[in-house]
Amino acid sequence: MPDTVYRPTRKFCDLTLKKFGVTTEYYDPLVGEGIIELMRPETSTLFLESPGSQTFEIQDVPLMTRLARERGIKTIIDNTWATPVFFQAHRHGCDLSVEAGTKYLSGHSDLLMGLVSANAESWPALRATYDSMAMLPGARTASLPCAGCARCIFACRRRKTGR
Repeated sequence: MPDTVYRPTRKFCDLTLKKFGVTTEYYDPLVGEGIIELMRPETSTLFLESPGSQTFEIQDVPLMTRLARERGIKTIIDNTWATPVFFQAHRHGCDLSVEAGTKYLSGHSDLLMGLVSANAESWPALRATYDSMAMLPGARTASLPCAGCARCIFACRRRKTGR
């Protein structure tokens, strides 16, 4: 986990994951090839965040994902700052990409939404996890975040065009 990771992510690791016996090791986001020294036989996931939340370091994502893949380690990137518009994480080797949908899709504080995408290899596991948590919203609840996103898109267009 990059040492400069978004604070709520750090808290999730230090509090929630720890309760489940998951060990988190924090690393310098500019470690580059030095990440190999931190990979242990039990390492299952390498989490990246580029640019970093508070300090905006740019990690060498292609290098780090390649090193992880060579060791059978899955990679997850928090791609919220760059967005898929500016950084297509899967094309650079990331298995999973997470985004804070609240920030860009709503633009307001009245909608909480997150997005996860997976490469073809990781998609079945992501889909199985999604299904096992029964996160599929019903017809009534699905309309609420969609309406919030539509409101934001309309507001952005209106600001841009004046209509």
